[in-house]
Amino acid sequence: MEWATLRNVDTMSGLALTPAERVKDSDAMLRAIRASIREAVLRHKLLGQPIAVWRDDQVVWIQPEDIEVSDLDGE
Repeated sequence: MEWATLRNVDTMSGLALTPAERVKDSDAMLRAIRASIREAVLRHKLLGQPIAVWRDDQVVWIQPEDIEVSDLDGE
């Protein structure tokens, strides 16, 4: 992801984007959210820390050795 995107700056003009302008590009927002989730899950796996997920109406802990990061690659 480009630094300008992370800083909420328009890459063409270099000007700061308003909150309304930032939410117009929902695809970019979803890509950023997915990338952040993937990074957090991968960090947990690499550090040997479990993650909590919501499954079948309850919280389930997934141990680091059972975390599958490759599942998060697709959209």
